[in-house]
Amino acid sequence: MRRRLGLALITSCALVLWSGTALAQQYPPEDPEASVTLDASSYAPGDTVSGVGEGCLSSEEVEVWLLSTPQLMTVVDADGEGAVQFSFQLPTDTSPGEHRVQLVCQVVITSAPFTVTAVPDAAGALPATGQTSFPLAWVALAALAFGTAVVVALRRRTLARAAVDR
Repeated sequence: MRRRLGLALITSCALVLWSGTALAQQYPPEDPEASVTLDASSYAPGDTVSGVGEGCLSSEEVEVWLLSTPQLMTVVDADGEGAVQFSFQLPTDTSPGEHRVQLVCQVVITSAPFTVTAVPDAAGALPATGQTSFPLAWVALAALAFGTAVVVALRRRTLARAAVDR
């Protein structure tokens, strides 16, 4: 009885460990015969991304996706040999960092990585964020000085009346 229980426990553990590898893989898996090549390895938001791919069926409709947050960018037709050429404008709100372009044919999926870089402003400096509170500090300081003067004047007045009343 203990042998069977031990064997069942070992088998269960092995299945759980091996299934973790399968769960972490992309579905459907990329086709090793297909490929996509981009014209650059990094782009700024608003740039035109161009590339070529191969491995699709002849005259097949091919979807071009921007991955990170999946977004269909364009649909092109493969030529007679299953090759595609594509280009699309990278959305201006694309966040800086690592992204992928993915080609999806009926039976083939392949992708290529690229980096989106931040765009500096026209002067080449980082954009200004927040606001300056310097004028507000002067107003607050003036209000504090005025309040102090009022308190001091009232205190002197009270002390003067108290001295007269004695």
